[in-house]
Amino acid sequence: MRISPIQYLITHRIEVDKTMLVHSDLPIRKIASEVGYPNENYINLLFKKFTEYSPGKFRKKF
Repeated sequence: MRISPIQYLITHRIEVDKTMLVHSDLPIRKIASEVGYPNENYINLLFKKFTEYSPGKFRKKF
């Protein structure tokens, strides 16, 4: 692989986040907990960094 293990983990979590945001009505804090993030603020930071959307905006768009 051409990415570090932590980068792979973050990328995988973001993909799971995307799926959960689109296919469930779970609150973002619950999704953060399910995927393994320590809190809602951390998922917001990483999600926006990797997708250019906040989780809430991503859910509304898709």
